[in-house]
Amino acid sequence: MRTRLACLILITLLFACVRAPAVVTGNPPEASLPPTTSQPGGTSLPRAFASISIAYTDEGRLWVWENGQVRSLTRVDTRTVLSFSNNGREIAFTRDGQLLVIENSGVSERVVIDADNMNVITSGDQENQVVFTWLPDNEALLVSSRDDSDLIPTHRQDLYLVNADTGEILTLFHAGEGGLAYPSPDGDWIAVASEERILLMKSDGSRASTVLVYNPTKSGGLPYIPRLSWGEDSRSLLAEIMSEESMTIWRIPVQGTAWAELTTSSYKGLSFSPDHSKFAYVLEKGDLVDSPVELHIADLDGSDDETVYSAVKTDYSGIAFRSWSPDSGSVLFTDINDEIQWMDIEDKSVLTIPEGPSLSAETTTDLWINASCVVIARQTPDAIWLSVTGEVSLQVVRFKSTDLLINGLSYSFAFVPDIQTSP
Repeated sequence: MRTRLACLILITLLFACVRAPAVVTGNPPEASLPPTTSQPGGTSLPRAFASISIAYTDEGRLWVWENGQVRSLTRVDTRTVLSFSNNGREIAFTRDGQLLVIENSGVSERVVIDADNMNVITSGDQENQVVFTWLPDNEALLVSSRDDSDLIPTHRQDLYLVNADTGEILTLFHAGEGGLAYPSPDGDWIAVASEERILLMKSDGSRASTVLVYNPTKSGGLPYIPRLSWGEDSRSLLAEIMSEESMTIWRIPVQGTAWAELTTSSYKGLSFSPDHSKFAYVLEKGDLVDSPVELHIADLDGSDDETVYSAVKTDYSGIAFRSWSPDSGSVLFTDINDEIQWMDIEDKSVLTIPEGPSLSAETTTDLWINASCVVIARQTPDAIWLSVTGEVSLQVVRFKSTDLLINGLSYSFAFVPDIQTSP
């Protein structure tokens, strides 16, 4: 089969969007954001877009978009994946079976994992792909591998710590021995979740210990690995542990013993607020087309459970929770009409985020610049769009390649921690 180019995008926030208070009160702000720059051709850009850089691949090159301008950095290949460092200054990427790092300016390209070591990590199997993310200190990468041979890719539950400057590789777990890694916001700790346990260790691999053990279960026929959520202060994390009969929210401190916050059989698929005071979930009350579907928000102990949005389910659509604002005061969700809504959880006021073109192959992510400014990034088969509250959606990149891999568009995004709350 002919290899086709998969366009990948990676967005990181570089500066604050707008000087705004950290707490959203009243209606979500319909921000008046004057343009600071223009796209080629004279299209004005909202101020929020000046806070964003986009790295993407097209025509066998790695490109960076900033302030309406595009520049080429280096050569890539058809399996290239990308990851911005947390400060936005460096980009890690794969090429020719190696892992490399290049500065955002296009200089200092270097190999951090050569082809021989990449073969060790992937077990020499071409169907295995490496995945990686930067630690918050911007000096090290967490690297693992994924089996892409099936329709649904599966993580191989290995983990390596790689120094981005020296290329030194520390093996934390071989394939099948670890799990999914979650670094703490301050970069000091790494939590690792597998099918049977959660481990906690220092980011250098020391002081590793098992902090929670549970019985394996399955989700959709696949092994279930719980998602973890770190607290803003990096002192504890939350885990939603599913069993055949119930769900339990566990709080796991970095010092001390884990304890259960809530056990229930009423709901699952929780999204915890950044301050860990609340969670959101979607409840579907039946399988029929006219069955009710509701978005709920509740306190962490299950109290004050409130339906904040409800509708009647239609064919192939429903409500989807998207994300919390950095101050835990607002949420983004997709409504029954596939429109993205911003809701203030105190007064329930709702603001619709403007849409770009709606396509089945579209991928989107939410880029919270601060508590009162969010940008929605969309990738379609031929373009990248940005949308911001109070503004229209704009196409900022149009891919030149016409031979795209329509299925399985790859993308990843990273926030700069310093701007997740307002100055």
